[in-house]
Amino acid sequence: MIEIFLYGIVLGLIPITLAGLFVTAYLQYRRALVLSTLWFGSLAGLLIEINHFFLDALTFPFFHSSYCRGTGWKRLDRDTIKYL
Repeated sequence: MIEIFLYGIVLGLIPITLAGLFVTAYLQYRRALVLSTLWFGSLAGLLIEINHFFLDALTFPFFHSSYCRGTGWKRLDRDTIKYL
């Protein structure tokens, strides 16, 4: 019988004050903290694994000058030398 009462307290079905705080409010904030930690942790792990298997997949290589037509490292070096 006491186990049912304790489970009701832990699950938040029976509100009991503990040092001035309701157990239901404590469990509500605790759940949000745990869920947000799990969400951000799994998202970070996913991004790390994507970067591990597909190197530089999280960057945009088409912004690089060598991917543009007519511009490459030689053109960039020639323009740089001209203005030195």
